[in-house]
Amino acid sequence: MLRSTIFLSFFTMCIGIHAQNLDPALLVQIHGTVVDADNDQLLQASVFVLAPDTTNELAVTDTNTEGQYGLVLQQGASYDIKVELEGYEIFKERLDLLTEDVKEIEFNIRMKRQVAVPADQ
Repeated sequence: MLRSTIFLSFFTMCIGIHAQNLDPALLVQIHGTVVDADNDQLLQASVFVLAPDTTNELAVTDTNTEGQYGLVLQQGASYDIKVELEGYEIFKERLDLLTEDVKEIEFNIRMKRQVAVPADQ
């Protein structure tokens, strides 16, 4: 049920933003959980969708209290997924949605804590 709620709310968000460019038959639901890589603690982080190799933000969302997020993206393109949370290294990975037979992808993210550098170095 939660997955359906996430999908519908993000579908509505994407339709509102890019209604003239979206073909409902070509939409892919992306969802997952963001956790700490060391202890699997659920994290509340910001998830950004960027045009590949740019800083152009196409969509932004935050995880909920259970570390879950959801997005709806169009097939036939690649996207850079970036996740940020204070105290953690920035996560960035390319997500290719070039195949037309995929309608849903679970994309879980493991965040690494930043290593503290001594002030005297």
